[in-house]
Amino acid sequence: MANTESTVGIGGEYTDISTWESDIESSGAGEHTALLISDITDATIFLGWAEETSLVVKSDKPGTKRTITSYDGIFSTILYLNDDDITRVTCEDIILAGDADTPSAGWGMSLNYKQTITCNRVGFKNLAYTGFTLSANTQSGATANFDNCIFDSCGYFAFMNLATTNPNVTTFRNCLFTNLTYSQASISNSSNITINYYNCLSFDNTGEDFTNAALTTTNLSLNSCVSEDDTATDTAHDNWAEPVNCVSEQTDLTTYFKDQPNGNYALAQSDFDSWGIVGSDANTPDTDYNGLGRIENSIGPFEWTLPPFTEIPNVFVSFGGRIPHSATGEGVGQFTAFDDTIQPMSTYDNKFVDDKRY
Repeated sequence: MANTESTVGIGGEYTDISTWESDIESSGAGEHTALLISDITDATIFLGWAEETSLVVKSDKPGTKRTITSYDGIFSTILYLNDDDITRVTCEDIILAGDADTPSAGWGMSLNYKQTITCNRVGFKNLAYTGFTLSANTQSGATANFDNCIFDSCGYFAFMNLATTNPNVTTFRNCLFTNLTYSQASISNSSNITINYYNCLSFDNTGEDFTNAALTTTNLSLNSCVSEDDTATDTAHDNWAEPVNCVSEQTDLTTYFKDQPNGNYALAQSDFDSWGIVGSDANTPDTDYNGLGRIENSIGPFEWTLPPFTEIPNVFVSFGGRIPHSATGEGVGQFTAFDDTIQPMSTYDNKFVDDKRY
């Protein structure tokens, strides 16, 4: 198997994903990685790959977002996976977007066969119809996993599942759903389909938050989720398991987020201060949307952190890193008091020198 890794963008080996796809698809089975080194304009159909192909499309710098914008019209898909020989696709630290003023792309990503899709720290934004779609051709066993993803202004839905009979599973962990015309999901059929929401937030949508707009029978489960309407705690939906550790009717958006009216959904305070619950540790990714290591396991794509500086009367203490409010003793960073600096113990080796000044 031949693995490849290529740079895509301004100054890279390829100018866009379409050019890379056309050239690399003949490289044979293996893992083929496109490293985005800049924002690009593109819409790509993946077709003609060898069997057992794995694709990776990600930013060249973890935590730094690269945007793929499509101007191909409202019936275009930015990443359209139309090849049953592709078995796995991973996207990291990218944004799939249409034009902010006039929708110029219909879908962010579409899956047409049996693949495992993993989206880590991915944004779906300014789309005409849907962020992500499982098409009617999706085969049994397809799996889609979304960690720390943001679905913002994705037209009708964040997620659409058109598979009619074949069982498949989609899991959202620490995702945010906002500015949707209808609901997060439209699921055509059936009881074979499972949707899991862990540590997710849903606010400022025209339709209901955690519900299936298609009103078909689907297996849905929620754990540690928050909604602006009453759906995060509503047990009356089709085949829902009873929500666990969820709260609903949380409407004070300007208190929860740093600048929600302008699209800044970084947390302004801790989960408990905002919603009276904390996230599920077992279902929290290791990092947040910006690649920041999680300590508090905050709900949603962004990790809440203490302000960077704290003043104590007569003593100034500076935290060069972050400490958890839960007082677990896992604080990191340097502590400065007067003219002496005490580094974290991890920065020292085991050879201490007796300092005669003290």
